Amino acid sequence: IATLAYILYRWYKRARPTPPVRVVPPWESALGRLTALEAKGWREAGKLEAYYVELSAILRHYIEDRFTLHAPERTTPEFLSEAASTGVLNAEHQRMLASFLRYSDRVKFAKYEPTADDASRNFGEVKKFVEDTIPAPAPTAMIPSTPISAHFWAWRFLMTS
Repeated sequence: IATLAYILYRWYKRARPTPPVRVVPPWESALGRLTALEAKGWREAGKLEAYYVELSAILRHYIEDRFTLHAPERTTPEFLSEAASTGVLNAEHQRMLASFLRYSDRVKFAKYEPTADDASRNFGEVKKFVEDTIPAPAPTAMIPSTPISAHFWAWRFLMTS
């Protein structure tokens, strides 16, 4: 009985394969967070300061995850300086980021009152930035539809005929 109990214990405690964990790409996470932000309805409700806090946080975390630039921990000038020096962002993206982050800082810290149209435009800019910086998919290798051996035998048949 002890042997059977030991075997059952070992079988129960055996190493089970862990299911693979899907790593969510930064752009999927950012686009999902942008959709969730829209669903909150803060822009329509006039909660624009909270809206800009969340919108800029989404953008900064996306930049950190996608480009490994430490955006969330830095001030806007520090981050923009790092982005310019690393060269991971093109000039158009750097201009858009500078414009958006400075505007967002005015809303968050200087109590600037943006319009709903401004908030909508800024949301579109952030979404466009994320979509523009999604990396192109890696090219797939061409796999012949006919096995190589079939080509070999067809060639050999033609050469011997």
